[in-house]
Amino acid sequence: MSRILKGTIGTFAALTLVVGVVGCNPCEDSEGLVICGDFGTLAFSVQPPGWGAELRWPPVATERNTLIASTDAEVFEVSENGVITSLNFDLGRASAPSLARDGTLYVVFGSQAMALDPELAGSARDWTQFMQHDSATTPPAIGDGEVHVAMSSEDRQERSLTTLDIITGEVRSRRAGVSPPAVDEDGELRYLEGPEDCGARFGALVAEDPEGRERWRYQEQSGIRDFAPGPDGETYIVTGDNELRRISMSGGVDWSFKPDCEDCNVAAAPTVTEERVYFPVWVGWSTNPGCDEPEPEDVDTLDPLYALTRDGEELWVYDGFDTVTGDPGGHMAMLGIFGLASVPVARHHPAGRPTVAEDGTLYVATDGAIVALDEDGNQLGYAMFEPSAGEIRQGDGGLMTTSTFNNTGVSRAPVLGPDGSLYMWDGEQIRAFETDEPAKPIPWSAPFGGYRNAGRVGG
Repeated sequence: MSRILKGTIGTFAALTLVVGVVGCNPCEDSEGLVICGDFGTLAFSVQPPGWGAELRWPPVATERNTLIASTDAEVFEVSENGVITSLNFDLGRASAPSLARDGTLYVVFGSQAMALDPELAGSARDWTQFMQHDSATTPPAIGDGEVHVAMSSEDRQERSLTTLDIITGEVRSRRAGVSPPAVDEDGELRYLEGPEDCGARFGALVAEDPEGRERWRYQEQSGIRDFAPGPDGETYIVTGDNELRRISMSGGVDWSFKPDCEDCNVAAAPTVTEERVYFPVWVGWSTNPGCDEPEPEDVDTLDPLYALTRDGEELWVYDGFDTVTGDPGGHMAMLGIFGLASVPVARHHPAGRPTVAEDGTLYVATDGAIVALDEDGNQLGYAMFEPSAGEIRQGDGGLMTTSTFNNTGVSRAPVLGPDGSLYMWDGEQIRAFETDEPAKPIPWSAPFGGYRNAGRVGG
């Protein structure tokens, strides 16, 4: 089918879009944040504890309507009112946490994996186990009676996956040279094996049964950059050539998809629901650099969000939205229509995979904002925290004058809780929104921080 572009380009279209979004629900300023359209309301904004501490994303949204997160050296809980309580501290470099359905918290401090009781602040823990390497690449993945901890050396040259007994913390097995895993509800384990370029690519996708026996292995000649399971036992991989490929529940190829924009890269494995497959596309550079591939410091690019059916048919593409620079709510929109079209316009590109609510609403990070879309890619509203982030163009649709590209990538995908609380990290603040849209559960536990989170860093 023909590609349907959601979002607009050019001043008249851009300003018309802003007016359309805010027509029924005007924009409001709230604590330095501009919220427009049908998005939700700001519940609170807090700064993580510790001066200059790096936040580990994603956190865990709990059934108690709280958020559990971690920084370099501390695990903490944020209440529904934004009050921060320390759960554990001074134990070294912390991973992002994972929370089991029974309420036990699993986290890695330096080279130690721990099981913690989040109800008991301080140093209370059930067990501690030392790992082979010194850096946790992702949160632990929780299986049936097991916890899977992926670690790497600081230079990323060595990787390991250790499976621990969930009750005692004793080591059940170790695998060398594999990626963080995903565990489905039946206990099947999937992971990537054979790292290349410091884990920027892997050679094969492996599926194991709950007893640890290999069920099948899919070898990809170009390598595999990322993966995510689907609800019916299938797996979606991003190849070394940056194509999206669906691998069947028996390890065969169902279909492959390549975006039709020039020099496009599938940026990360998708968010998958019962009906749809959503994934970000970046243009012109590697999305998962290896040892000798530094992250680019400045990128001028279009970064669309794609939606496919589960059969690989393209449904729509959303390529962001425009606002008048310095006027994120569109209050100057009519000036552009009446001839003052030389004002700068910022294009806010999608920046990662979306988080999906039970009713199908998508929440996706963009340059300087979070956007709410319906399942057909129509923009419902947004919350803007950095109006100048993105590509800056003259309002008449002319050449780009400057760029403040601020694509945070897939590592900061929004987190949606079971009560409809939406959490976003903008680099300085954790912002919580009341959306009244509970999260859609996913059928596996992976290094996404738990069963309801959707963000993941590939490799």
